[in-house]
Amino acid sequence: MEWLQANGLPEQNVELKVFNRGGTEVDTVVAASALDPGATLLRIPERLVVTLDRIFQDATLAELLTTNKLSELACLALYLAYEKKRGAASFWHPFIRELDRLRGRGPQGARSPLLWEEEEVQEFLAGSPVLDQIQARIRGIEREYAELDTVWFMSGSLFSQYPYDIPSEQFTPKIFRQAFAAVQSCVVHLQV
Repeated sequence: MEWLQANGLPEQNVELKVFNRGGTEVDTVVAASALDPGATLLRIPERLVVTLDRIFQDATLAELLTTNKLSELACLALYLAYEKKRGAASFWHPFIRELDRLRGRGPQGARSPLLWEEEEVQEFLAGSPVLDQIQARIRGIEREYAELDTVWFMSGSLFSQYPYDIPSEQFTPKIFRQAFAAVQSCVVHLQV
């Protein structure tokens, strides 16, 4: 919260509460007082939101999303992975540290099945219709990982502020999947 407030987050009518769910501490945002119908609960300045517009510095990059080579979530994951590599020099460092702390846990505190070992996926989801969905998502992430270098070379301006080598030389498939799970656990689709 301190980083958010130091960077322009206005006073909010919310409190951060920590609950214990199954031995895991889960941060939860709750209303600080009763709300009137239609009242704004939370307002976040645009500069504190990671968006594709922020990532893509030129209009031709939007075309990459239409090639079906990289999804929006994969673009966000790659961006945050490179920002994490910058460490404390990154504006997003405190946010990324928090994502790391959450380890892909969603609002209920459960660790994302995207981060489970294959044996765990098979054991814990056996007989569940979710099993096929998780396996399909993992295969999709693996396909996107395989396309990272192609996308990198398609556009010289993609992530041009990062003086690093091509993605597959920087990030293992496991690190990319972790970044993907972190993004997916906290992504919000805004309709404007």
